[in-house]
Amino acid sequence: AEAEPLVAKVLTSDPLDADFLLMRASMLADSGAWRQAAPLLDALGGLRPNDRAYLLLRVRSALEGTRNREDAERWARKALATFPGDLELALIASEVLATGTREDLAESRTLAALVLAASPGDSRALHTLLAASAALGDWADAAARVDAIRRAGLDLLDDSSAFEAYLRTGRLAEAAGIADAWVASAPGNESATLALLRVRVLRGERAAAADLAAKALASGGSARFRSTVFYLQSRTQVADDSILSSLRSALVEDASNVEALAALYDYYARRSDLEKARFYLRQALSLAPGDPELAKRSEDLAARGVATP
Repeated sequence: AEAEPLVAKVLTSDPLDADFLLMRASMLADSGAWRQAAPLLDALGGLRPNDRAYLLLRVRSALEGTRNREDAERWARKALATFPGDLELALIASEVLATGTREDLAESRTLAALVLAASPGDSRALHTLLAASAALGDWADAAARVDAIRRAGLDLLDDSSAFEAYLRTGRLAEAAGIADAWVASAPGNESATLALLRVRVLRGERAAAADLAAKALASGGSARFRSTVFYLQSRTQVADDSILSSLRSALVEDASNVEALAALYDYYARRSDLEKARFYLRQALSLAPGDPELAKRSEDLAARGVATP
């Protein structure tokens, strides 16, 4: 702030002084004034198109200003091509690519791994690898990254991916630990509550899960949240009428709840009411046509003489 008058004075006398243009653009960027910074960055593009600080500002402008991921990727790639051995730029490019296509995700992991090789225990690199591996469904690698984050004593910044990584790799006790800590740090967070409820169901903690489900439903919440709670509540119940009531309530809250639809298929298939089973399975398949678990159900139903086209 103290330098602003001097910078403004220099630019008044020489509007194309690249050093002071860059300084002024950085000041505006740091204050979040991206609209005012844009013409300065355009001017710098003609004066210093390969300047490292300029390229970094372009990436930030795309991410924070215009929120254009494609532009951020384009500028990050240019920066990395201009400074190929720059680990900071490699990390920034990795973070940008971690929100892209499967090919981008694979490239993101490669870049983050390079950073990690040079700086073991780097929090940003580890979290980028966690995010990219989770997005790719590589849960074993994601779980290994969570292990490394915790082993290094770093703050865990992505509870959702960490929980899912442990859950998907069958490490239910550790998933429960993540969920407990998540709920403690964000008691009103719906995702945290659902994580804790789900892991309690999977661990067979029926009474604790039923109690948590009842409290969650009493607290209100979004339709999708309540739908998932009703579905998970059905997993704690024994009586058929209670199970059916919970599953129907799940669909009243959210008719696109695939888990509830699949559970209703299971309910009717067990009772050999195959037309009702088919009805719910077809709805589930229309919402998640590539789901392998639904495909198995479809094959089982076909083996019993009922097709689900």
